[in-house]
Amino acid sequence: MDVWGPHVSEAGLHTVGTEPATVPELAAALDPDAPWVLLPRFTPIDGRTWQDAVVPWWPGRAEPIPATVRRMSIDLLLPTAEFLRLAPDLADAGIELLQFRQRPRPDIDYVEVTNAHARAARLRMSELTIGIDLPHAGEVAQLAATSAADLDAAIERFAAV
Repeated sequence: MDVWGPHVSEAGLHTVGTEPATVPELAAALDPDAPWVLLPRFTPIDGRTWQDAVVPWWPGRAEPIPATVRRMSIDLLLPTAEFLRLAPDLADAGIELLQFRQRPRPDIDYVEVTNAHARAARLRMSELTIGIDLPHAGEVAQLAATSAADLDAAIERFAAV
């Protein structure tokens, strides 16, 4: 697969664009040795219909409850191997994904940060390996990393697809 760029932002993030791709294709860019994949604002129930689901009720309640929901948005943390196993299920979806060498801290928002320098610092602190932003399946994606070496390694893995 082809990429174009690269670009280095003012905050020091290294990025490239990809040719139109899908989540399973982009998953090849992930570092198999980096243990964590965070899907911020993941929406497994998209709001088009009502669905029966088992959902957490409240932080103090240990057991989830059955409910009918229209939309659900969660920050989902998975081991990389588990995400790679599940990635084919997302062939028709877009995704926002951050892969880390360290388990990301639960008290830090890695996405909803308006200051680019603050966001880059948060990503460096948790040792971002690669970030992937694919708005919709079959569209152009953006790969981002905190170092040129990490981005080059991700491009090499992605190009092999």
